[in-house]
Amino acid sequence: MASFNFYLKDSTSKEEQPIYLRYNDRGVNVKFYIGQKIHPKKWNSEGQQARRTFKGYADFNSILEGHKSHLKKLCAQLQATDGKIEIEILKRKFDESLGRTVQGDKKEFKTVAEYI
Repeated sequence: MASFNFYLKDSTSKEEQPIYLRYNDRGVNVKFYIGQKIHPKKWNSEGQQARRTFKGYADFNSILEGHKSHLKKLCAQLQATDGKIEIEILKRKFDESLGRTVQGDKKEFKTVAEYI
């Protein structure tokens, strides 16, 4: 059974840290950075969400859950279509859903101006 958990890049830092969503299935571990940051003091590692002391915590946590739900759906779609989950395809689809494109070895965020 696959698991989906949120972690901070460095939970001991004194500065805001990127949050990643870790996918784990039968020993396969993949990190998906979701483009959100938070200070470790405002992060509840047990609950894998922002603490109530974080301004806008409810909306922030909803965004996190949206990412988790989306990744689960992508996994289910790939499993149903291909009978297995190809990690590179999963990464690409998740990045695309966040508006990131891969150019060379770098991931870039698309800006709003690119859509106008």
